[in-house]
Amino acid sequence: MWGIRILNGPQSGQIFPLKPGVNILGRSPQCDIKVLNPNISKQHTKIEVLENKFIISDMGSRNGTFINGAQVRTARIHPGDRLGLHEVILEVVPMLKNTIPFSNGTQRPPPPPGFSQQYHSQNLAYQMNPFEQNDSPPQGLLDQEGRPQATHPSVKIIQEYVNRVVLPGVYHLATLIEFRWLLGLMMGAFILLVTSLSTIPLIRILRDSVEQQSQQHAVTIASTLAKVNEGPIRDGLYTAINMQTAQRSGVTEALIIQAMDGKILAPASRAEGYPNIPFVHEARKMGKEDVRQVSNNSVVAVHPIEAFNPETGSRGILAYAVVVYDMTSLAVNDSKTISLFIITLFIATVLGGLLFFFLYKLIEFPIQSLNLQLDTALREGRDDLKVDFQFPSLIKLASNINSALSRVLSGGVSTGISQPLEHDRHLEMGHLVEILGFAAMIISAHDRRITAVNQGFEEKTQMNPSQVVGQTVDTISDQALKLSLQDLIQRLEQNPDQLVNNELDFGGHPTQILAQAIFGTAKIAYFVIVLVPGGDG
Repeated sequence: MWGIRILNGPQSGQIFPLKPGVNILGRSPQCDIKVLNPNISKQHTKIEVLENKFIISDMGSRNGTFINGAQVRTARIHPGDRLGLHEVILEVVPMLKNTIPFSNGTQRPPPPPGFSQQYHSQNLAYQMNPFEQNDSPPQGLLDQEGRPQATHPSVKIIQEYVNRVVLPGVYHLATLIEFRWLLGLMMGAFILLVTSLSTIPLIRILRDSVEQQSQQHAVTIASTLAKVNEGPIRDGLYTAINMQTAQRSGVTEALIIQAMDGKILAPASRAEGYPNIPFVHEARKMGKEDVRQVSNNSVVAVHPIEAFNPETGSRGILAYAVVVYDMTSLAVNDSKTISLFIITLFIATVLGGLLFFFLYKLIEFPIQSLNLQLDTALREGRDDLKVDFQFPSLIKLASNINSALSRVLSGGVSTGISQPLEHDRHLEMGHLVEILGFAAMIISAHDRRITAVNQGFEEKTQMNPSQVVGQTVDTISDQALKLSLQDLIQRLEQNPDQLVNNELDFGGHPTQILAQAIFGTAKIAYFVIVLVPGGDG
């Protein structure tokens, strides 16, 4: 849901909801939004809320309707525009869930904290400190329907800290270092930090893999040692026990112990002793194969040796094969770790460099485009800068530049530019179509955009002014009318001093379409199109 916020005067800070369709603004109590100002007409202007746009239309007010300082009759409202009803400044804002709308006659509330404004009747300027907009919803906090949510106190504290402490320091860096290099340094720091942090879990994953492989090797060696010595153990020939099977890389100790009391049977050098590894005795009591990491670098595997036991008359566990395996034989050494870090850093640098290139171009291109448009506007005396990018701050900048250019073109500011500048003709165009006795429209010469129409044109063509004003001739839905207008404009551009005409039927009635070019300071400023009834009409 959207609303209108009043930015100055006795109602400053009040927000009124905009309903879908037509909203009347004026001094009369019967208006949808009552504006408390004696210089506002009873029914001053109307705002049409359509599906994806807002159209503002002046209702014949005494003191006019303005967008960014330029007076308009009917125009589309774009993001960042400042609306002016004489000296009252307004803006279209999203309605928050916790916003209490004001009805007609509601007293003015105290201004929000951090609110500051400057107003001048000539330029209709409104300014707010961007670091003091505490009453605006933070970007990104939206509900499921896409409407802004109220700011959580903790989020607000973080935003205040970032806006007042962190960001000013970052902005100061841009005054010391060229922006391109600053962005590159930030990207490089990001790459180095992420690479370093990613190495930590990667090393942990490698260590887990080494531990698992070490356990598998230890179990395999212990199992082999048990099978080789199953016969001697069964026959009680302990001197025939073969320990060479366990003499492999990574094995630091191999033992054969009795199942009954854990006494060492082999190797002979340690016979009659006991292993000093607590896990071995735990595994012996459990009576099954087991493996465990007993230190940072050692893994112990225990495998039972089964044979026929003459004392019990059944097959049972007579002894255990014990293998102690050194994990460092499989571990990644420091040189390999450094090599892994360097490879990861190289890949991240290549990808980060590509990201930096596209990111910098994405920032640079809109600014270059706006700068080129500004150069052209200054040379040709235009005020139609456009921003096609979804970049709210840049859109507002273009809107403010258009407003400044409009005031310059109207003679309000001295520029020192040697080239002649065109006078702002919007008010002239609006008056011209109204005093013509026939259906008429005005088309801007530099972009073929329809700038004004009268009521007769609406009745003749059945086109809603809010749908055609501000659009180009190429977007007219009536193909016959569009082709005829394109032909007339082309002929006038070749012979601007001629009065040209075409004939077209409207509702079965022949109509003459007359067109005349109107010159500005140095070139054609706009085209006047008049629909005159033909034949018996």
